[in-house]
Amino acid sequence: MSVDVFNLAGRLDPGRIDHLVLAGGLPRSGTTFAEAVVDAHPEVLSFDEYMPLKSSEFAHFLRFFADLTAAERRVWVDAGGNNWRGYSADEERSRFLRFLITSFAATTRHERIAAKSPSQVRVLFCKTPSCEVPLTVLADALARSPGGGLPLRYVHCVREPLACARSNWDMPWVPEMPLRTWVAGFANMLGASLAGYRAIVAAGIPAHVLRSDRLWQESSRPGELAMLADFLGIAPTGRQAEIAAGARVDPWPPERRRQPAEAFDEEIARLFDEQPAVIAWREAFGFPVGSGCIPA
Repeated sequence: MSVDVFNLAGRLDPGRIDHLVLAGGLPRSGTTFAEAVVDAHPEVLSFDEYMPLKSSEFAHFLRFFADLTAAERRVWVDAGGNNWRGYSADEERSRFLRFLITSFAATTRHERIAAKSPSQVRVLFCKTPSCEVPLTVLADALARSPGGGLPLRYVHCVREPLACARSNWDMPWVPEMPLRTWVAGFANMLGASLAGYRAIVAAGIPAHVLRSDRLWQESSRPGELAMLADFLGIAPTGRQAEIAAGARVDPWPPERRRQPAEAFDEEIARLFDEQPAVIAWREAFGFPVGSGCIPA
């Protein structure tokens, strides 16, 4: 099965790839649900969460790769436009894109890749919570890549922040600490996420805010799906609507959650909403205090 994953880049047609779409936001903000809906489209190849996207180090490596390739081309090309390795500019773009795809595929489940027809894929999609923080560095690296660069788009998944905090509190990645301490830290994460999103917009990277609560709710789902499909550059399909209607909003089983001694109460909720970063985040994305969201 791993052979199929690593051969994926060889079976795709790089000339058909229109753009790469990254989806970020806070953990537990609906990125997995959005991924399931997007992956239901035959023209979208969706990769599993790629941890290196959370750090600028991967982006700096890609930028070095792109700059080195450009430097080689400046030093010497033959009459046919090939560099000393024998590659044309189009071939260099194809090689860079295949490298990127192979990197993402390395941590992607075989079943997801096997279900796609490589000849149909036009859009690459990867959801990775918190990727928005270093994303402008990645955008710069992609813009420098061979052949004029790979266009990048960004989907920012948002959810009522108190509901998001409650949902994160019992996740296994949360270290043991007093709830008050953790709440302050989570508020800082909201602040960093907002700053990352604003930097993305300021850099001119196409961005779309996805209200996960509207995607979860039957009454608002069609409109939210239509806006998401339009942003991705794909035509909505009935299959996506079926996935959205049948997918589990929260796939984490109870036995894999923590059982923290402390729980959110009115005092903790008030403390959370008094944090400056939370106030700024609510104002930016239109979530007034007490707006609520599903599920807790």
